[in-house]
Amino acid sequence: MKKALLVVAVGLGVWVGLAAPRGIAAAPSCTPNQPHQARLTVKRLHIWNRPIGTGYAARSKGPIWDPDFTARTGQGRSSVIQAHDVTPVPGYGKHGPFYRLPSMRRGDLATITRCGVRYTYKFVRSFHRLAVPNEGGEPQSGAV
Repeated sequence: MKKALLVVAVGLGVWVGLAAPRGIAAAPSCTPNQPHQARLTVKRLHIWNRPIGTGYAARSKGPIWDPDFTARTGQGRSSVIQAHDVTPVPGYGKHGPFYRLPSMRRGDLATITRCGVRYTYKFVRSFHRLAVPNEGGEPQSGAV
């Protein structure tokens, strides 16, 4: 599971905004201290307008905001989304929402709608080219 979360965090970290408004001012109805329902769409992953939950328990229902990273889309900082890959999650078939994450290719898009603002991100690297450290700390390519 640790490996899957690392891959998800690394994978989501390489999405780069395409014309997404920056900062909380872009979404005036959004305040930093209030939770807001966000929705995720990633065509390649077969995720269509699904809610992004909060808290580890919600991961059994779909993608969640990583509780260890407080930034959210639209706040001008990197945010992290977690989800199961092989653990079955209702509504995602016999697997989790990120089961197809290794199939993401350069140019694939992800959309997060939060506080009435739509943010579109472009995947800029394919997973098979990422170097993930092995147990000894040495990079190993294709570790997905």
